[in-house]
Amino acid sequence: FGFGTPVLAAANGRVADCFDGMPDNRQFDETELAAREMVVFGNYVVIDHLNGEYSCFAHLKQGTVAVRPGEEIQQGRVIGQIGASGSSLFPHLHYELRNGIGAKEVEGLPSYFHQFRRVLGSKAIEVPRGQIDTGDIVEWQ
Repeated sequence: FGFGTPVLAAANGRVADCFDGMPDNRQFDETELAAREMVVFGNYVVIDHLNGEYSCFAHLKQGTVAVRPGEEIQQGRVIGQIGASGSSLFPHLHYELRNGIGAKEVEGLPSYFHQFRRVLGSKAIEVPRGQIDTGDIVEWQ
């Protein structure tokens, strides 16, 4: 469910970092952490929104990252597809709004979205503007 679904840029910005070389086998080599701290994210895109905020989109499907570092992008642009690369138990998009690039020296920031549905069991609740928290399941309209 969700595997291969397009992933869209959350806001305008510049691609700060990306990787697209890990298979969708839900595994990663822990010994790689010393050399590449983002290995747990598998294939990913990090967008610098040029205001101190960075969006990180992780566990993307191998071969689908459609942007390159330094590229200016607009909100809504397809940047990849949902996959299961890196430390991923199942296909999903791991999204973080954060204060930098990398995995060790960054902190998460609150993120707010517009016009989505929060899935709660068999029901979906329309949310005109709200925060998405860890573990939330959401759908866009």
